[in-house]
Amino acid sequence: MNLVIIGAGGHAGVIIDAVHRRNDYRIVALLDDKHQPGEMIHGYEVKGKVSDVQKWMGHNYFIAVGDNSDRLIL
Repeated sequence: MNLVIIGAGGHAGVIIDAVHRRNDYRIVALLDDKHQPGEMIHGYEVKGKVSDVQKWMGHNYFIAVGDNSDRLIL
């Protein structure tokens, strides 16, 4: 199953590690407002901003935003 991770900070790194251990999801994109599209974070490409989430409809999502104040805007 394809997985889009929303967030690319430290919490996303922990989630990516957990996903690798499960081995039943394929991470296809990171979406993050603090990194530029095309930037490689935790071994994956940032594909866009959080507001681009609709472009990834039909995929599974995991919100990996660790900062509570940032999570409020989602």
